Amino acid sequence: MNDEALLRVAALPGVADAVDAAREACTGLRWHPALRGRADQARAESTVRAGRASAAMDGAELPVDLVRDVLRGAVEAPDDAVGWVVTGALRATVEAGQVARVVRSAPLQALARLHTGSSPSTCWAARAAQTSSRSIWPAPASRCPATRSAPAWTGWCH
Repeated sequence: MNDEALLRVAALPGVADAVDAAREACTGLRWHPALRGRADQARAESTVRAGRASAAMDGAELPVDLVRDVLRGAVEAPDDAVGWVVTGALRATVEAGQVARVVRSAPLQALARLHTGSSPSTCWAARAAQTSSRSIWPAPASRCPATRSAPAWTGWCH
């Protein structure tokens, strides 16, 4: 999206007021006594909720408690389409925090990292090897029996 498009959106009625209200709410939340000294917990919870919301936009919804447990590695996500989407959304959300510094200097690199970071591990051999680790991160591609030339859409490799 270019600056001109953002300026057109910003000029719409009510947008400036909504931006100001959101800024005030974020500032108030940042200095809220309940969150002082608990930034790491707040960051972790925002990652859980952002990943869950991202997955929900794709139609994949799980209870927030389950998503929290998946992120911390206490349980595995369901081994179905919803679980895969939620897991990918969590990986993308975590990766987004890592690439924030890269976006301005190398936006395409940041986009590539988000894309590969959120790709589900659909390689069945890798998924089987991953089950014992309870990790949201896919198993290494080297565990995948498919050839490197197999296109991603075949469902064999990530």
